[in-house]
Amino acid sequence: MLYLFTGTDTEKARAEFLKTRAALVAKYPDATVKELGDDGFAISSAEELLAARGLFEKTLIVSFRTLSKDERGAEFLQKNAKALAASENIFLVYEEDARKTFLAPIEKHAEKVLRFDAPPAKKEFPRAFALAEALLLRDKKSAWVTLQELLTDDIPSEQIFGALFWQIKMAALVKKAGSNGSPLPGIAPFVAGKALRLGKKYSERELLALLGKCVDLYHSREDGVLPPELALEKLVLSH
Repeated sequence: MLYLFTGTDTEKARAEFLKTRAALVAKYPDATVKELGDDGFAISSAEELLAARGLFEKTLIVSFRTLSKDERGAEFLQKNAKALAASENIFLVYEEDARKTFLAPIEKHAEKVLRFDAPPAKKEFPRAFALAEALLLRDKKSAWVTLQELLTDDIPSEQIFGALFWQIKMAALVKKAGSNGSPLPGIAPFVAGKALRLGKKYSERELLALLGKCVDLYHSREDGVLPPELALEKLVLSH
């Protein structure tokens, strides 16, 4: 008999794994309980447990924890999934590797598959874009305050530079196209309209210069010429 516990929500999967094991131990008080994990995995021990019938015909309850972390353990699970399922003993498999490509043979033969997947993370509009907007609106005070808040909250400089580069680039593209907010190839109308609004206080030449400075300061940060904070401050104070 084979049970599989997995999913991206590892806490819930692990909790259900432990709960089920406790219930089985209570149901079969005379059972022999064994556990094998990726720490010091021994193929010989796993094979013995697969072949065992239990002392004096007692039920054998075996827990396999994250065997996929060991190459030999992963191979054992995939190769012997059918035999584990057909065994008179009970095998509980807890896996943090939730990829379906890896779990396919185990899911195919398991009597019960308990998958607990965490809901997808909500995509939040990066706060760094507020800095880009203030910069393009030539609101230096707001841009400075926003930058200090981002730095205080340890927002990665890569994220801040990325938001600045993207927003300035959009404004430059729309300005160059002479758009009045109508759809542009590859650019959503909403994005084009916002870029047009934000870029009104800059000429096309100024936007391209600002974009170039953003790139140069990003690389100065990468090359260690300027600390990330100083590179960002220099960009904000220069316009």
